[in-house]
Amino acid sequence: MRMLAMLGLLLVPVVPMSAQSNGTEVSLRIGSLGFTSGGSSNVTAFNVGNGGGVGLGIYLSPGMAIEPSVILSLLHSRGTSVTSLGVGLSLPIYLDKTWGHSGVYFAPAVGLRSYSYSGDATRSQYSIGGEVGTKVRVADQVSSRIGVTATDWLRKGSIVSSFDLTVFLGISVFFNK
Repeated sequence: MRMLAMLGLLLVPVVPMSAQSNGTEVSLRIGSLGFTSGGSSNVTAFNVGNGGGVGLGIYLSPGMAIEPSVILSLLHSRGTSVTSLGVGLSLPIYLDKTWGHSGVYFAPAVGLRSYSYSGDATRSQYSIGGEVGTKVRVADQVSSRIGVTATDWLRKGSIVSSFDLTVFLGISVFFNK
């Protein structure tokens, strides 16, 4: 919860400043292929639909944004349910100064996920990682997005550390710029 509060406090001064004249972006990941390794197991997952969550890019300059994101997962199989809520914060840095509409970018990131299994207490875990990708403008205010994320989920108590590597496809819609 402390991490979530810190992420919120970081956004308080940024949102009003950026909303005045800089661009904003809403991004949606529409598909992904990922591999997770942790403890004694490996998992490969293919997601169609909202495979990686929703992000809000708030541009600080033509080459840099702050991007909070959220993802909600609800899984049910063989009588067991898992609910997961993740929040993240990344800092995309664009090599082309196009307000994020096109070009190569890299983005250091931090995150927090909380999850619960049927009849079990909620647990949480922190992450550090990054993303490398590119955007291609498909219309005046719309770009496609393809990239790779690497996330290191840190060990916390009885929760083992894990590493995720994911390739994704997304779409971004821009406002103001």
